[in-house]
Amino acid sequence: MIIALTGLHGSGKSYFARNIPPKYGFDILYKNDIIKRMCKEKEIENWHDWYIKSFNNNKEKTTTEVLSHIPTDKNVILDAIHSYDEWMIAKEYIKDIYLAVLIAPEDIRKERRDEKDEEKDIKRISFWHSNDKCLLTESSWAFNGAASLEENERSFLEFLKYINSKKIKEKVLERKIKL
Repeated sequence: MIIALTGLHGSGKSYFARNIPPKYGFDILYKNDIIKRMCKEKEIENWHDWYIKSFNNNKEKTTTEVLSHIPTDKNVILDAIHSYDEWMIAKEYIKDIYLAVLIAPEDIRKERRDEKDEEKDIKRISFWHSNDKCLLTESSWAFNGAASLEENERSFLEFLKYINSKKIKEKVLERKIKL
């Protein structure tokens, strides 16, 4: 199963990913690291500019190329998905994928983020929206990046229970349809 994270800068995505899911057998993959590796293989120096240009030119091709580097036979946390369009493509490409958002109050995010992250968040919020649709409405779960690790660990376990029960319901429905 793949759990993709989204959220603003300083909301706690990476901190959450490093500290909770690995306890339960999840690998962590950072989308930027995947893109950097892809660019190194292609001998492209500026991975960030390449990704933006490539994504704007052909969202589906670029997104599926990035996603093809994610093992679908393992439990993986993907840090992060940041656009509605990217998420729609990911859902088509990977059957067993879920989206979780991390939120945190602005004053806490402000303490954690770099100088230019506020500007980046303005862009990120615009990326969340496409054709009157919003990425956050696609989330299966939310974590509070200002809460304790213990609280978020309990919430993560509840999220896994939710996913499990959803899978069981889907299998029952599939059996009924086959009958």
